[in-house]
Amino acid sequence: MAPKKKKGIGPGVQVWVKDKAIYGTDLYGKAEVQSIDEKQQVTVVTSNGEKTQELVLPFEECHQPHPGENVPDHCQLMFLSPPTLLENTRARYMEDKIHTLVGSILVVVNPFRRIPGIYDEAMMLQCINKKLYNAGCGPHKFAMAEQSYAAMKKQRNNQCIVVSGESGAGKTETNRQLMRYLIWRGNRDKTNAEDTLTQKIMDTNPILEAFGNAKTTRNNNSSRFGRYCLVRFGDTCDVVGAQVRVFLLERSRVTSTSKAKERAYHVMYEGGAEEPPLPLMTSAGL
Repeated sequence: MAPKKKKGIGPGVQVWVKDKAIYGTDLYGKAEVQSIDEKQQVTVVTSNGEKTQELVLPFEECHQPHPGENVPDHCQLMFLSPPTLLENTRARYMEDKIHTLVGSILVVVNPFRRIPGIYDEAMMLQCINKKLYNAGCGPHKFAMAEQSYAAMKKQRNNQCIVVSGESGAGKTETNRQLMRYLIWRGNRDKTNAEDTLTQKIMDTNPILEAFGNAKTTRNNNSSRFGRYCLVRFGDTCDVVGAQVRVFLLERSRVTSTSKAKERAYHVMYEGGAEEPPLPLMTSAGL
């Protein structure tokens, strides 16, 4: 019986595979198919430019690459698999496109540098009254925030956006930009709104972060606190106020840290840097 083949996979075709000896642990790389036997074992050749070797893999561990350019939504990939998703994310990242959709979920990669214009008001204007897939700026935090605002305005219900990621992934900045857009959106038609209520709400962020952020072994500005920030909208969907209901801290970090290279909360050092030191710092012996 002739072996079954995935459509498009055969001798001479490039596929994504894992090869620890060539690419490293859990890394995918391109390989060329040499043959497929009757037991669905695929022989491929992998190379990193310095070393080349043959590898025999089960058929299901060979993944077809996406033909063509990167796409704004991973669901648009012709062949959706872990390596094609990673490669699409990498290709977009190299073009400063740090936002990519997976259906209604937004994947954001921390660029660890400033990208000019990415959070300008011109970018916000491209998201007003646009669906998630039709925003002029493409996938973006602002487009996601617009969906939440539009749903609140239409359904008259509370809305929630879940932001998740590892330390240093950019959750704090993402939350800051989401809140900034929602407040800007709600106060857009108000006179001098940007200089009054909007600015007052946004000005609380640096203060709260000083009391809740600290240096860790993985991140110099890691959020070591949790807060529940409630932004209130009126009957006409304009911002009427904001409130921090819950503020949770790692209490142990106030007096000590678990590792030598970690620090207490930023405010401890900012207050101690004053001339003369703040009374709180002096009484604490800092």
